[in-house]
Amino acid sequence: MKHLTVLLSLLFVFTISFSQPLKNKLPVHTPENSIQNPRINNRVISTHNPVLLDTSGTIPRLTQYYDYVTNGNNINKLVVLGDTVIAACDFTDSLNAQNGSTRRTYYQVSFDGGTTWLLGAIMVLNTYSGYPYINPVFVSNNRTVTFTGRGQVTGGAYAATDVILAAGSFSYTYLPYQGSNGAIVSSPLNNNLISCAYSKSDTLYYRTYNPTTNTFSSPPVFVSLFPTNSRYYISAGFNSTNVFVMWWDASANTMKGRASTNSGTTFGSIYTILTNNTNIEGDLVTPWFPADVTYKPGTNTPVVVLSTMAAGNFITAGGCKVLFWSPAINGSQPVKVADWRNMPGTFIADTLNFSYDFRYLQVGMTPLSHPSVAFSSDGNTIGCAFSVIRSDTTSYGFHYNNIYCTISTNNGLNWANPKPISCSVSDVPVLCQDCDEIYPTVSKIGNTANTFHVTYSLSSSPGSTSFTDVITPISKVYQVYKKFCTNIFVGIQPVSHEIPERFSLAQNYPNPFNPSTKINFNTAENTFVILAIYDAAGREVKKLVNQKLDAGIYSVEFNAGEFSSGIYFYSLITEDFVQTKKMVLLK
Repeated sequence: MKHLTVLLSLLFVFTISFSQPLKNKLPVHTPENSIQNPRINNRVISTHNPVLLDTSGTIPRLTQYYDYVTNGNNINKLVVLGDTVIAACDFTDSLNAQNGSTRRTYYQVSFDGGTTWLLGAIMVLNTYSGYPYINPVFVSNNRTVTFTGRGQVTGGAYAATDVILAAGSFSYTYLPYQGSNGAIVSSPLNNNLISCAYSKSDTLYYRTYNPTTNTFSSPPVFVSLFPTNSRYYISAGFNSTNVFVMWWDASANTMKGRASTNSGTTFGSIYTILTNNTNIEGDLVTPWFPADVTYKPGTNTPVVVLSTMAAGNFITAGGCKVLFWSPAINGSQPVKVADWRNMPGTFIADTLNFSYDFRYLQVGMTPLSHPSVAFSSDGNTIGCAFSVIRSDTTSYGFHYNNIYCTISTNNGLNWANPKPISCSVSDVPVLCQDCDEIYPTVSKIGNTANTFHVTYSLSSSPGSTSFTDVITPISKVYQVYKKFCTNIFVGIQPVSHEIPERFSLAQNYPNPFNPSTKINFNTAENTFVILAIYDAAGREVKKLVNQKLDAGIYSVEFNAGEFSSGIYFYSLITEDFVQTKKMVLLK
């Protein structure tokens, strides 16, 4: 009876942790001794000391005050072409942080890989514009860019092309009728044609835009009926005829998509990417609108990343995930990229306290939010970046966020455990403190097998003062450009979701080796695992794994560059299992 009582108590705690229906905003109780920020015109002005904010990687002259970057989709606001880096953002001054009608789109260019930038940012339109998508194109044999987005305060959508890159002399046009909703989302089909998706009333349409003639194709191509408050996304396979248009159906809580193989002349049948109440590794989830889509280079295979919440649109530790989908893997079923299981040490992994300590998040965001996805140029590595909630909050109740990243080297079937964005191989992650990092975008082109390019928003004040989070202080928003390197994921990697029948340690391969070799092992249950290297005298010289792991199949790369030739041993040690094997280093 005593054992039964303990079991029921544990079950009760576990159920609260994963099933408590938390809404996106909970009541905030401000401590009596908390610092109150001053107000101007009944608006909070940040008293944060900017000297304390780590602004390394900030793009010069893209610092501004508008902090609501996207209405759901992950905006393609970064393009990397060799040493040329092009970034864009929405822009307002401090007096107009809450006035969306004053928004302008600006862009910046670096011709030396982000070391130096133009002396001044370039305004795209001297009228209302927002949600910029950058498309690299050629016009009259000159390299330049076309922007699409939202234009006109009444909701019109626009396309604008600079005469040459960084000239600041634009030809632009609006869709050929009034009343279009939202913005034009876009992706280049080639250097001379851009694929575009947009909504009008209750319908989702597709057109192409020609930057040379500054015209849209006509008539528009029907994609889908489009319920109120839904969101839409697009990707084109560059230098191909492949187009994928995706949408989040707000009425059905479902993510859907349609593909075209003839540049959008016609679209195929509807893909159902994720529905409400889908079981992902034991958690019932529903798709939320932060999402992104791209094509694997040289193929007709689209890939998608998206955020989820618990079924019913609740925020719980178990329900909030980043998922990956492609029709080419896992029987067209979504695969987990990140959740509480593979993010040890983060707030969302603290499942016992998450439900009680969660307070406020920026409107439209989730604890694992706004994933962006891209391939290396050779198509062998997929990179993904997203924001991750932190446990610490501001005095007014909003959680801070940091940008994390991860990679897959088997077409998205398995993903490395996410890490803070970095190019530094370190056992201790370095996180930006007292700052909020959100809205990451990975460049769709220009990435290599070793490096991916990212931009994101940085501020000292979580929450969106530009939208509905009226208690958020007005503060500067920095546009940051950074890289993450795939070598930070050298180490333990999950190989398969399959749960092995028994613990085992495989022979390293290659063997003999110089200087690197891979060691595979199986864990039959969730347990603490040590994988250690010993020299011929039995002294431990390296610990490759020293953490709790879920049941699964894992691979670890051992680089022995610092060691001398000779015989070494490696041991897998768990609470109930020990196995040792020999390997030979030949230099």
